[in-house]
Amino acid sequence: MPLVCLGLACMTACAGDARLDTGSPVAPGTTEQPYLLDSDGSVVIYRGVSVNNAAKGSEDHLPHLEDGEVDLIRSSGFTLIRLLIFWEAIEPRQGSYDQDYLQGLDQLLATFDELGVDVMLDMHQDLWGEGFGATGAPYWSCDESNYESYQVSGEYWWLGYLTEEMAACFNAFWQDTTLWQHYAASWAQVVDLALDHDCVVGYDLMNEPFFGDYDQETMETQILPDFYSMVTGIIREVDQQVCDSGRPCRFVALEPSLHTNLQFQTMLEFPEGEVQLFAPHFYPPYAEMGTGYDGDFTDEQEDLRGLAEHAVERGRPTLIGEYGIFSSLGNEQDYIRAVQDSLESLGGGTAYWSYDRSDSYGLVDSQGQAGYMMSAFYRPYIHKIPGILQELEPLEDGMRVTYQPVGQAPLVAVVPEVCNQTVLSGAELVREDGPRWELSPEPGSDGPVTVQISGCSTP
Repeated sequence: MPLVCLGLACMTACAGDARLDTGSPVAPGTTEQPYLLDSDGSVVIYRGVSVNNAAKGSEDHLPHLEDGEVDLIRSSGFTLIRLLIFWEAIEPRQGSYDQDYLQGLDQLLATFDELGVDVMLDMHQDLWGEGFGATGAPYWSCDESNYESYQVSGEYWWLGYLTEEMAACFNAFWQDTTLWQHYAASWAQVVDLALDHDCVVGYDLMNEPFFGDYDQETMETQILPDFYSMVTGIIREVDQQVCDSGRPCRFVALEPSLHTNLQFQTMLEFPEGEVQLFAPHFYPPYAEMGTGYDGDFTDEQEDLRGLAEHAVERGRPTLIGEYGIFSSLGNEQDYIRAVQDSLESLGGGTAYWSYDRSDSYGLVDSQGQAGYMMSAFYRPYIHKIPGILQELEPLEDGMRVTYQPVGQAPLVAVVPEVCNQTVLSGAELVREDGPRWELSPEPGSDGPVTVQISGCSTP
């Protein structure tokens, strides 16, 4: 399909010269497909990862990655970090902000500035928050009686959502705009410190908003649009100075309600006049429960297509903000690549859950080295496409794109540093910066160009 910017936020790596652009489309032509574009007009395809689940259990709510683990993010080919932050860490007491946490977050973002990987900040919650032994909303934000009577049993953590007490906290939140103001003010604290960090490209406004006792239509067509609009307004009071200074504006990522995790198709309506990215999550029951992938991705592919089409119809690009699989049966890499292929063929991106240590199914093992699941990401892909994208075809061991070049920006491929014997056709390598290869179409190209990069023979 042809390309458009449609005034959408467009992003690139922190270390590059290109910046977020919310102005007129750079590339010519009309479109049916919204993409993420950088300020050069290049289509941006993300393979990202959440950092990280371990932060939920750390005393200071920070991930505490070793230097080697930080470097491994970029060298393994990830181009986006979805960084978890927590309301309870920012505002542990009503109206009082934890400066130690904010300083620690500031230092972490400085590390990611140097890494050269984009960051989307994610205000994360699971099972409301600390009053239920989870992480997210502060203790003071819900009536204490709900914590005192709360009981849940069963092997799956998410069964807590089925309790009356959990629903009561969420119901009260969705009905109380004063709590919304506190939530948004905590966002403003984070946005303020992020002003000096070029790696930050966007804000994921709430992780997996739970519907409580509300039906899906009410939640996604009334409550969430109003909530997102209000929170975005507060964020923009701080963030607008970034746009006004000529630096990149940041996008807001909007998640549908938790219904979508259960494989309901979304009804989410988007507030008007904002720079928005649709960021649903994707967890088929077998992936969440660890019962194993049967190798048939037909239904899942249709589910993902439905999510992306919902966003396309409303002029928004899609990033699957979380997906994962919690088993170690031997075919998990096939599942991961099927999710990537489904979104990338539609011009969207993904962010894997999560960058944590585990000797069974982790991206990183207990020693901080590349773990069992990391090999799923060992294949080259094309990260930025400078022109009118006509076709993107994921391959078993790479990617092929056909596009009409526009402007002078390079095509950018990402080749995990562990890969050997990578084959490139249709373009020439101009510059290599670790896993990032800047490419130029072969001389004499006049018209649409097809570029393929493939192969990753690991030592």
